Amino acid sequence: MAILDVIRECHVFKGLSADQLHKLVSISREETYEAGQYIFREGDQAQGLYVIEEGEVVLELSLAPFPGQGPPQWATLDIISKGQIFGWSAIVKPHILTTSARAIQRCKCIAVDNIQLLNLMESDSILGYKVLKELSQVFASRLVQTRRTLLTERGAARIRDEHGY
Repeated sequence: MAILDVIRECHVFKGLSADQLHKLVSISREETYEAGQYIFREGDQAQGLYVIEEGEVVLELSLAPFPGQGPPQWATLDIISKGQIFGWSAIVKPHILTTSARAIQRCKCIAVDNIQLLNLMESDSILGYKVLKELSQVFASRLVQTRRTLLTERGAARIRDEHGY
């Protein structure tokens, strides 16, 4: 599938004009990741906004209170697939990734360069508004999913502590 087709079908970019879509294509590239390979890690500097062309990606959050001490524990926040977007930290200051993203299976992603995207959003305020409007829905749904995951993890930890599991 061509980069234009993937971007056009992504809900975040729906409603953009043909010219705006072509501008996005010009700052995008296709990347392939094998099963188990990290696309990025929590705490890294964000480099791009990603759209899944094929395959699945798991978004994980470290639960370690002190990184590097003891075995890492991870909470799965979401599993995303074709047409969905991830790496939104690329357009939100301080541009530090809040989760890790790992390919569950071989996947292809379209990576939109974050610096060029920010410049494009600033120079084309209509594009910027439409993209941020759609991304705000992604932020909200991921926040709800994170809250559910953390409450579930906290509840499981409390049961383990109380019952010695």
